Amino acid sequence: MESLFSVMDETERTILTLRSLYLSHGYKRYKMDKFEDYDLYGQNQSFLVSDRLISFTDGSGRLKALKPDVTLSVLQNCRDLNGGLQKYCYNESVYRMGPDGSFREIPQTGIECIGQVDEACLLEVLTLAGKTLRSLSETYVLSVSELTLLSSLVRKAAADQEDAAMLLTAAAERSLAGIDEILVSGKASGERLDAAKRLKALLTLPQDPDAAMALLHTLVKEEAEKEAAARMGRLLDALDDAGIRAEADFTIAGDLHYYNGIVFKGFLKDVPESVLSGGQYGGLMKRMGLQGEAAGFAVYLDRLSWKGGGK
Repeated sequence: MESLFSVMDETERTILTLRSLYLSHGYKRYKMDKFEDYDLYGQNQSFLVSDRLISFTDGSGRLKALKPDVTLSVLQNCRDLNGGLQKYCYNESVYRMGPDGSFREIPQTGIECIGQVDEACLLEVLTLAGKTLRSLSETYVLSVSELTLLSSLVRKAAADQEDAAMLLTAAAERSLAGIDEILVSGKASGERLDAAKRLKALLTLPQDPDAAMALLHTLVKEEAEKEAAARMGRLLDALDDAGIRAEADFTIAGDLHYYNGIVFKGFLKDVPESVLSGGQYGGLMKRMGLQGEAAGFAVYLDRLSWKGGGK
């Protein structure tokens, strides 16, 4: 193995190391075609990072797309859940539009858990995300959010759906002034102002998990909020017990039509963007006619070339 590693570049070594990690936890390798039916992606464009697809018509007249996402393909091919749990790991390249408007090939590796995703399964996904980051660098952090809490406060502070979308964007940008501006323009009062106050407190929780959870429990009122906060506290405690460096960060959000519950991102020192992103996507399961829950994450291998520190 050492001689094999010696002739690999850093990306190849990373892929092999992470694949071994995922396989050791019972994940099966998933391999997808480079091209899939356009409808799979066209009908779920708001779930995709980029809404621009590379498409063409094949010899039989069918419209195909060069794959922009792995999760959609996994769900499309997991129709026989039968109340069980399916666990997959993958190493694939996806094709998306870059910041300069050109299409890029983006190498990814990651995992997907589909079906009976309970708290123990979710903890495994989070733990593997933490171990993934730790294998990449000693200076990492796993930032964890809870969309049940975030969406509850956004919904209460918003006057309508347009307000809610703007508040969610302001939350993702940690823009407290932006939240205030939305409320002032909508002449908010009473319950909306109280929800906005709690939302801003949610976005400024201390980095220390214990201090963050102590404050968080003072911000929740409804039973669903309390249950979500308690679950998040249990997960953060379990991650700490496993030696995973994690923190609460409610600026981590996602499209509420697709994502639900826990969402998270992974960061490395000296890398300006997240190198790992994941969460629960039960909404996408329902949209695709599947029963149960799902959770997973992807590692953006192209961003690791920016890694300056580490081991």
